[in-house]
Amino acid sequence: MAFKYGLVGIGNISGVHFDAIEKLGGEVIGVSDIRYERAQKKAKEIGCQAYQDYRRMVEQEGLDIVVVLTPHYFHPEISKSALQHGCHVLCEKPISVSKGESHDLLNVVDESDKIMGVNCMLRFRPDIQAIKEIIESDVLGTLRAAHFVSNNWLRSTAYYDEGEWRGTWGEEGGGLLTNQSPHDLDKIIHFFGSPYIVKAFAGTSSFHPNLAVEDYADALFLYDNNFRVYFSAATHLHPGVERLEIWGEKGYCRLENNSIKTGLLQQPLCEWNEQNTDMWGTPDVEWSQKWYDIPDFDELHKMSHQNLIQAIEGKEAIRTDAHEAVKSVELANAIILSAYRDKKITLPIDEAEYREFLGEMVELERVKFSQKDKQ
Repeated sequence: MAFKYGLVGIGNISGVHFDAIEKLGGEVIGVSDIRYERAQKKAKEIGCQAYQDYRRMVEQEGLDIVVVLTPHYFHPEISKSALQHGCHVLCEKPISVSKGESHDLLNVVDESDKIMGVNCMLRFRPDIQAIKEIIESDVLGTLRAAHFVSNNWLRSTAYYDEGEWRGTWGEEGGGLLTNQSPHDLDKIIHFFGSPYIVKAFAGTSSFHPNLAVEDYADALFLYDNNFRVYFSAATHLHPGVERLEIWGEKGYCRLENNSIKTGLLQQPLCEWNEQNTDMWGTPDVEWSQKWYDIPDFDELHKMSHQNLIQAIEGKEAIRTDAHEAVKSVELANAIILSAYRDKKITLPIDEAEYREFLGEMVELERVKFSQKDKQ
Protein backbone atom coordinates (compact mmCIF):
# COMPACT_ATOMS: atom_id res chain seq x y z
CA MET A 1 0.00 0.00 0.00
CA ALA A 2 1.32 3.44 -0.96
CA PHE A 3 0.53 5.84 1.86
CA LYS A 4 -0.55 9.40 1.07
CA TYR A 5 1.47 12.01 2.96
CA GLY A 6 1.10 15.64 3.88
CA LEU A 7 4.06 17.57 5.28
CA VAL A 8 3.64 20.61 7.52
CA GLY A 9 6.72 22.84 7.58
CA ILE A 10 9.07 22.90 4.59
CA GLY A 11 12.27 24.02 6.30
CA ASN A 12 15.77 22.55 6.29
CA ILE A 13 14.86 19.23 7.92
CA SER A 14 12.09 18.50 5.42
CA GLY A 15 14.53 17.28 2.76
CA VAL A 16 15.47 14.07 4.59
CA HIS A 17 11.78 13.34 5.20
CA PHE A 18 10.90 13.78 1.52
CA ASP A 19 13.75 11.42 0.62
CA ALA A 20 12.64 8.82 3.19
CA ILE A 21 9.05 8.90 1.96
CA GLU A 22 10.17 8.50 -1.65
CA LYS A 23 12.46 5.57 -0.84
CA LEU A 24 9.62 3.83 1.02
CA GLY A 25 7.20 4.23 -1.87
CA GLY A 26 4.99 6.90 -0.28
CA GLU A 27 3.25 9.69 -2.15
CA VAL A 28 3.36 13.30 -0.97
CA ILE A 29 0.09 14.87 -2.08
CA GLY A 30 0.18 18.04 0.01
CA VAL A 31 2.70 20.42 1.57
CA SER A 32 1.98 23.28 3.95
CA ASP A 33 4.07 26.16 5.21
CA ILE A 34 3.17 29.49 6.76
CA ARG A 35 5.59 30.92 4.19
CA TYR A 36 3.32 30.08 1.31
CA GLU A 37 5.92 30.73 -1.39
CA ARG A 38 8.08 28.01 0.12
CA ALA A 39 5.21 25.53 0.00
CA GLN A 40 4.43 26.56 -3.58
CA LYS A 41 8.02 26.04 -4.67
CA LYS A 42 8.16 22.55 -3.18
CA ALA A 43 4.72 21.63 -4.52
CA LYS A 44 5.75 22.64 -8.03
CA GLU A 45 8.95 20.64 -7.70
CA ILE A 46 7.30 17.36 -6.70
CA GLY A 47 3.86 17.83 -8.27
CA CYS A 48 1.43 18.20 -5.39
CA GLN A 49 -0.89 20.76 -3.78
CA ALA A 50 0.48 23.67 -1.72
CA TYR A 51 -1.21 25.13 1.35
CA GLN A 52 -0.49 27.97 3.74
CA ASP A 53 -2.96 26.70 6.33
CA TYR A 54 -2.23 23.10 7.32
CA ARG A 55 -5.83 22.66 8.48
CA ARG A 56 -7.16 23.00 4.94
CA MET A 57 -4.68 20.40 3.75
CA VAL A 58 -5.64 17.96 6.50
CA GLU A 59 -9.35 18.50 5.89
CA GLN A 60 -9.29 18.30 2.08
CA GLU A 61 -6.59 15.90 0.94
CA GLY A 62 -7.60 12.53 2.44
CA LEU A 63 -4.14 11.98 3.89
CA ASP A 64 -2.95 8.78 5.52
CA ILE A 65 0.04 10.31 7.32
CA VAL A 66 0.90 13.84 8.39
CA VAL A 67 4.55 14.68 9.09
CA VAL A 68 5.00 17.63 11.47
CA LEU A 69 8.21 19.62 10.85
CA THR A 70 7.40 23.09 12.19
CA PRO A 71 8.99 25.03 15.05
CA HIS A 72 8.30 23.27 18.34
CA TYR A 73 5.45 25.33 19.77
CA PHE A 74 3.20 24.19 16.92
CA HIS A 75 3.82 20.45 17.29
CA PRO A 76 0.97 19.60 19.71
CA GLU A 77 -1.78 21.51 17.90
CA ILE A 78 -0.88 20.27 14.41
CA SER A 79 -0.50 16.67 15.61
CA LYS A 80 -3.82 16.84 17.42
CA SER A 81 -5.61 18.24 14.36
CA ALA A 82 -4.19 15.54 12.11
CA LEU A 83 -5.26 12.74 14.46
CA GLN A 84 -8.74 14.20 14.79
CA HIS A 85 -9.06 14.17 11.00
CA GLY A 86 -8.16 10.48 10.80
CA CYS A 87 -4.46 10.72 9.97
CA HIS A 88 -1.51 8.92 11.45
CA VAL A 89 1.26 11.27 12.61
CA LEU A 90 5.05 11.39 12.63
CA CYS A 91 6.18 14.43 14.61
CA GLU A 92 9.70 15.77 14.84
CA LYS A 93 11.11 16.01 18.36
CA PRO A 94 10.25 17.44 20.80
CA ILE A 95 6.58 16.56 20.97
CA SER A 96 5.99 19.82 22.87
CA VAL A 97 7.93 22.64 24.49
CA SER A 98 6.59 21.82 27.95
CA LYS A 99 4.93 18.85 29.58
CA GLY A 100 1.86 20.97 30.35
CA GLU A 101 1.29 21.71 26.66
CA SER A 102 1.07 18.02 25.80
CA HIS A 103 -2.03 16.97 27.79
CA ASP A 104 -4.69 17.79 25.20
CA LEU A 105 -2.68 15.98 22.55
CA LEU A 106 -2.19 12.91 24.74
CA ASN A 107 -5.94 12.75 25.35
CA VAL A 108 -6.55 12.79 21.60
CA VAL A 109 -3.88 10.11 21.09
CA ASP A 110 -5.59 7.89 23.66
CA GLU A 111 -9.01 8.38 22.05
CA SER A 112 -7.80 7.88 18.48
CA ASP A 113 -7.41 4.64 16.59
CA LYS A 114 -4.54 6.22 14.65
CA ILE A 115 -0.85 5.96 15.53
CA MET A 116 1.44 8.82 16.50
CA GLY A 117 5.19 8.44 16.50
CA VAL A 118 7.83 10.98 17.51
CA ASN A 119 11.08 11.08 15.57
CA CYS A 120 13.57 10.03 18.24
CA MET A 121 15.49 8.29 15.50
CA LEU A 122 18.64 7.54 17.50
CA ARG A 123 16.76 4.66 19.12
CA PHE A 124 17.27 2.83 15.84
CA ARG A 125 21.07 2.88 16.12
CA PRO A 126 22.41 -0.64 16.75
CA ASP A 127 24.78 0.57 19.46
CA ILE A 128 21.90 2.22 21.34
CA GLN A 129 19.90 -0.98 21.06
CA ALA A 130 22.90 -2.95 22.34
CA ILE A 131 23.22 -0.74 25.43
CA LYS A 132 19.50 -1.21 26.09
CA GLU A 133 19.97 -4.99 25.88
CA ILE A 134 22.99 -4.88 28.23
CA ILE A 135 20.97 -2.99 30.84
CA GLU A 136 17.91 -5.22 30.56
CA SER A 137 19.95 -8.46 30.56
CA ASP A 138 21.32 -7.59 34.02
CA VAL A 139 24.86 -8.31 32.84
CA LEU A 140 25.98 -5.22 34.80
CA GLY A 141 23.85 -6.10 37.81
CA THR A 142 22.25 -3.37 39.90
CA LEU A 143 23.18 -0.03 38.35
CA ARG A 144 25.19 2.33 40.54
CA ALA A 145 26.14 5.35 38.42
CA ALA A 146 26.28 6.63 34.85
CA HIS A 147 28.10 9.54 33.18
CA PHE A 148 26.74 10.92 29.90
CA VAL A 149 28.69 13.64 28.09
CA SER A 150 27.20 15.00 24.87
CA ASN A 151 28.91 18.27 23.98
CA ASN A 152 29.26 17.61 20.27
CA TRP A 153 26.37 19.92 19.30
CA LEU A 154 28.47 22.93 18.18
CA ARG A 155 26.22 25.61 16.68
CA SER A 156 27.46 28.84 15.09
CA THR A 157 25.95 32.30 15.14
CA ALA A 158 25.03 31.72 11.48
CA TYR A 159 22.96 28.72 12.54
CA TYR A 160 20.86 30.80 14.91
CA ASP A 161 20.60 33.65 12.38
CA GLU A 162 19.15 31.26 9.78
CA GLY A 163 15.67 31.45 11.29
CA GLU A 164 14.12 34.03 13.59
CA TRP A 165 12.65 31.27 15.75
CA ARG A 166 15.93 29.49 16.46
CA GLY A 167 17.45 29.86 19.91
CA THR A 168 14.61 31.87 21.45
CA TRP A 169 12.29 31.41 24.40
CA GLY A 170 9.39 33.00 22.56
CA GLU A 171 9.58 31.11 19.25
CA GLU A 172 11.46 27.90 20.08
CA GLY A 173 10.81 27.49 23.79
CA GLY A 174 14.44 27.22 24.81
CA GLY A 175 17.87 26.38 23.45
CA LEU A 176 20.08 23.30 23.74
CA LEU A 177 17.59 21.31 25.82
CA THR A 178 14.69 22.03 23.46
CA ASN A 179 16.43 21.55 20.12
CA GLN A 180 19.59 19.44 20.24
CA SER A 181 19.57 17.55 23.53
CA PRO A 182 16.09 16.00 23.24
CA HIS A 183 18.03 13.19 21.54
CA ASP A 184 20.29 12.87 24.59
CA LEU A 185 17.44 13.04 27.08
CA ASP A 186 15.48 10.46 25.09
CA LYS A 187 18.45 8.08 25.42
CA ILE A 188 18.41 8.59 29.19
CA ILE A 189 14.66 7.89 29.30
CA HIS A 190 15.11 4.88 27.01
CA PHE A 191 17.88 3.38 29.14
CA PHE A 192 16.94 4.35 32.67
CA GLY A 193 13.43 5.84 32.72
CA SER A 194 12.58 9.07 34.53
CA PRO A 195 14.49 10.10 37.67
CA TYR A 196 12.70 11.40 40.72
CA ILE A 197 15.08 14.28 41.54
CA VAL A 198 16.91 16.68 39.21
CA LYS A 199 19.58 19.23 40.20
CA ALA A 200 21.12 21.24 37.39
CA PHE A 201 23.16 24.16 36.14
CA ALA A 202 22.55 25.77 32.75
CA GLY A 203 23.05 29.09 31.04
CA THR A 204 24.43 31.00 28.08
CA SER A 205 28.15 31.04 27.34
CA SER A 206 30.11 34.01 25.99
CA PHE A 207 30.38 32.10 22.70
CA HIS A 208 26.72 32.97 22.00
CA PRO A 209 26.37 36.49 23.47
CA ASN A 210 23.25 37.28 21.48
CA LEU A 211 21.27 34.33 22.83
CA ALA A 212 18.90 34.52 25.76
CA VAL A 213 18.46 30.73 25.91
CA GLU A 214 20.81 28.11 27.36
CA ASP A 215 23.69 26.71 25.31
CA TYR A 216 25.05 24.44 28.06
CA ALA A 217 23.56 22.24 30.77
CA ASP A 218 25.02 20.05 33.52
CA ALA A 219 22.71 17.95 35.65
CA LEU A 220 22.50 15.21 38.24
CA PHE A 221 19.55 12.79 38.09
CA LEU A 222 18.69 10.62 41.09
CA TYR A 223 16.84 7.30 40.80
CA ASP A 224 15.77 4.59 43.21
CA ASN A 225 18.52 2.58 44.97
CA ASN A 226 20.71 5.70 44.87
CA PHE A 227 21.46 5.21 41.16
CA ARG A 228 22.87 8.47 39.79
CA VAL A 229 23.20 9.81 36.25
CA TYR A 230 25.54 12.74 35.59
CA PHE A 231 24.68 14.59 32.38
CA SER A 232 26.57 17.30 30.50
CA ALA A 233 25.77 18.85 27.11
CA ALA A 234 26.71 22.00 25.19
CA THR A 235 26.60 23.78 21.82
CA HIS A 236 29.70 25.95 22.37
CA LEU A 237 32.49 23.36 22.65
CA HIS A 238 34.73 21.70 20.05
CA PRO A 239 35.94 19.09 19.38
CA GLY A 240 32.87 17.52 20.87
CA VAL A 241 32.48 14.22 22.67
CA GLU A 242 29.58 11.81 22.97
CA ARG A 243 30.30 9.23 25.64
CA LEU A 244 28.12 7.18 27.96
CA GLU A 245 29.63 5.21 30.84
CA ILE A 246 27.64 2.94 33.14
CA TRP A 247 28.80 1.25 36.35
CA GLY A 248 26.92 -1.62 37.93
CA GLU A 249 27.38 -4.18 40.69
CA LYS A 250 28.81 -6.66 38.18
CA GLY A 251 30.74 -4.41 35.82
CA TYR A 252 31.10 -1.42 33.54
CA CYS A 253 30.34 -0.44 29.95
CA ARG A 254 31.26 2.53 27.78
CA LEU A 255 29.62 3.68 24.55
CA GLU A 256 31.89 5.92 22.47
CA ASN A 257 33.02 6.25 18.85
CA ASN A 258 30.66 3.59 17.50
CA SER A 259 31.89 0.98 19.95
CA ILE A 260 30.88 -0.53 23.28
CA LYS A 261 33.59 -1.57 25.72
CA THR A 262 32.60 -3.75 28.65
CA GLY A 263 34.50 -4.72 31.76
CA LEU A 264 32.78 -7.53 33.65
CA LEU A 265 33.84 -8.34 37.21
CA GLN A 266 34.80 -11.88 37.97
CA GLN A 267 33.00 -11.49 41.28
CA PRO A 268 30.11 -9.06 42.08
CA LEU A 269 31.44 -6.03 43.91
CA CYS A 270 29.53 -6.41 47.19
CA GLU A 271 30.39 -10.10 47.37
CA TRP A 272 34.05 -9.32 46.70
CA ASN A 273 34.00 -6.58 49.36
CA GLU A 274 32.65 -8.95 51.99
CA GLN A 275 35.33 -11.56 51.28
CA ASN A 276 38.34 -9.37 50.47
CA THR A 277 41.11 -9.16 53.07
CA ASP A 278 43.59 -7.19 50.97
CA MET A 279 43.65 -3.51 51.91
CA TRP A 280 44.54 -2.49 48.34
CA GLY A 281 42.86 -5.25 46.34
CA THR A 282 40.43 -4.96 43.44
CA PRO A 283 38.26 -7.55 41.67
CA ASP A 284 39.54 -9.07 38.44
CA VAL A 285 37.96 -7.63 35.27
CA GLU A 286 37.36 -9.29 31.91
CA TRP A 287 37.40 -6.73 29.08
CA SER A 288 35.81 -6.91 25.65
CA GLN A 289 34.94 -4.45 22.89
CA LYS A 290 32.59 -4.46 19.92
CA TRP A 291 32.24 -2.00 17.03
CA TYR A 292 29.00 -1.11 15.25
CA ASP A 293 28.09 0.20 11.81
CA ILE A 294 26.00 3.30 12.49
CA PRO A 295 23.36 4.33 9.93
CA ASP A 296 23.79 7.86 8.65
CA PHE A 297 21.44 10.77 9.34
CA ASP A 298 19.23 10.12 6.31
CA GLU A 299 19.00 6.39 6.95
CA LEU A 300 17.94 6.94 10.57
CA HIS A 301 15.08 9.15 9.40
CA LYS A 302 14.08 6.50 6.89
CA MET A 303 14.04 3.93 9.71
CA SER A 304 11.75 6.17 11.73
CA HIS A 305 9.32 6.40 8.81
CA GLN A 306 9.59 2.65 8.26
CA ASN A 307 8.74 2.02 11.90
CA LEU A 308 5.57 4.12 11.60
CA ILE A 309 4.50 2.19 8.49
CA GLN A 310 5.17 -1.13 10.21
CA ALA A 311 3.18 0.02 13.23
CA ILE A 312 0.25 1.10 11.05
CA GLU A 313 0.30 -2.32 9.38
CA GLY A 314 0.39 -4.05 12.78
CA LYS A 315 3.82 -5.58 12.25
CA GLU A 316 5.69 -3.88 15.11
CA ALA A 317 5.21 -1.38 17.90
CA ILE A 318 5.96 2.28 17.41
CA ARG A 319 9.45 2.90 18.79
CA THR A 320 8.71 6.23 20.52
CA ASP A 321 5.05 6.95 21.15
CA ALA A 322 3.55 10.20 22.41
CA HIS A 323 3.50 9.25 26.09
CA GLU A 324 7.13 8.12 25.97
CA ALA A 325 8.19 11.28 24.13
CA VAL A 326 6.69 13.54 26.81
CA LYS A 327 9.07 12.06 29.40
CA SER A 328 12.12 13.65 27.79
CA VAL A 329 10.25 16.97 27.55
CA GLU A 330 9.55 16.82 31.28
CA LEU A 331 13.20 16.04 31.95
CA ALA A 332 14.30 19.06 29.88
CA ASN A 333 11.79 21.25 31.75
CA ALA A 334 13.14 19.99 35.08
CA ILE A 335 16.76 20.74 34.13
CA ILE A 336 15.88 24.26 33.02
CA LEU A 337 13.72 25.00 36.05
CA SER A 338 16.34 23.63 38.44
CA ALA A 339 19.11 25.65 36.81
CA TYR A 340 17.33 28.98 36.51
CA ARG A 341 15.47 28.75 39.83
CA ASP A 342 18.60 27.35 41.54
CA LYS A 343 16.81 24.53 43.33
CA LYS A 344 16.26 20.80 43.36
CA ILE A 345 13.28 19.64 41.27
CA THR A 346 11.20 16.61 42.18
CA LEU A 347 9.34 14.84 39.40
CA PRO A 348 6.58 14.95 38.35
CA ILE A 349 7.34 18.58 37.61
CA ASP A 350 5.11 21.42 38.81
CA GLU A 351 3.62 22.34 35.44
CA ALA A 352 2.17 25.64 36.64
CA GLU A 353 5.57 26.74 37.94
CA TYR A 354 7.23 25.90 34.63
CA ARG A 355 4.53 27.75 32.69
CA GLU A 356 5.12 30.83 34.87
CA PHE A 357 8.90 30.52 34.42
CA LEU A 358 8.63 30.23 30.64
CA GLY A 359 6.41 33.31 30.51
CA GLU A 360 9.01 35.25 32.50
CA MET A 361 11.81 34.19 30.17
CA VAL A 362 9.82 35.14 27.08
CA GLU A 363 9.24 38.61 28.53
CA LEU A 364 12.87 39.06 29.58
CA GLU A 365 13.95 38.07 26.07
CA ARG A 366 11.51 40.53 24.52
CA VAL A 367 12.81 43.38 26.68
CA LYS A 368 16.46 42.46 26.03
CA PHE A 369 16.12 42.52 22.27
CA SER A 370 13.81 45.53 22.13
CA GLN A 371 16.45 47.48 24.05
CA LYS A 372 19.14 46.18 21.71
CA ASP A 373 17.13 47.38 18.68
CA LYS A 374 17.02 50.88 20.14
CA GLN A 375 20.79 51.07 20.54
